[in-house]
Amino acid sequence: MRRGAYLAAAQRAQRTIEQYDGAPSEQEALEIMIDCYRRLGLKDLQANVEKVYQANYHEASAQGMKRRSWWHIL
Repeated sequence: MRRGAYLAAAQRAQRTIEQYDGAPSEQEALEIMIDCYRRLGLKDLQANVEKVYQANYHEASAQGMKRRSWWHIL
């Protein structure tokens, strides 16, 4: 996403969710998709992913989406 390739990043995040259902990185992939769709101005897709995020991670959405990545070492 640092290069501005938001569509590619959103597609990679979507494939991650599809291929690794239930993995710890699923929440982060949804966050990436929300951010990418917001930056691309795709409001309908952003709203759909936000609904999925809130349905599955409602405790995290109440605190905001910013959190440490699952792969960061303490």
